[in-house]
Amino acid sequence: MHEGGTVGPLFTSLASAYGSGLIDKSAKHAAVGDETKAAASLLHSFATSAAFDKTAYASSIDTARTNFANGNAAFLIDYRSAFGSARPKDVALAAYPKVDANRDARPMLGGIDLVVSSYSKHQKQAVKVMQCIRSGESVDTLSQDGDMLAAASNSLTKDGKTTMIELGPTLKPLITNGTAPLQTPVGDAVDAAITKTLTPLESIDVATVNDKLTTSIDDALHFTAKN
Repeated sequence: MHEGGTVGPLFTSLASAYGSGLIDKSAKHAAVGDETKAAASLLHSFATSAAFDKTAYASSIDTARTNFANGNAAFLIDYRSAFGSARPKDVALAAYPKVDANRDARPMLGGIDLVVSSYSKHQKQAVKVMQCIRSGESVDTLSQDGDMLAAASNSLTKDGKTTMIELGPTLKPLITNGTAPLQTPVGDAVDAAITKTLTPLESIDVATVNDKLTTSIDDALHFTAKN
């Protein structure tokens, strides 16, 4: 999933929480409706409130981490960055917010795809490597020796000291209910189209937003398919 922007992934997570996947099962056409309109309305309300930080449009992983570490941000979604650079006693983990009390949060899940080329001469060995990367032992190694805290881990080792942090009970339900990145090979193009359509968030017109999203998403899907 492209992580260079803020608006696209945020809107996709909100739309998913309302029940919209934004593109149809064929991955050839936009699929918008009342759910996407509700997500856009919520995003517009947030953007026109006093809580909205207009610098979020240009936010990156590095700037977000710095603002959080300096006390200039109330929260940070990329928990790995926070636990990797902050003292454990100074931070706490909270569940991703719901769009309303009767719906589970559907945060977009990050990560990478591991695939084996059909042209590879070492497919069996490649599969074994991927199984090793995904193994519990490897996850524990990353959790303890690196700055990555996985849902399976409940401790953080830093400067030779281990601090217990209850991650599992909070993270596992979010991962179970999480939203996969847009199910299309051209997800980056769709994400960029959504961002362009909704920016600036303060100017979202809820009455026409579905028509605009349909046009921009369809254009992104069709243009990239042709090229």
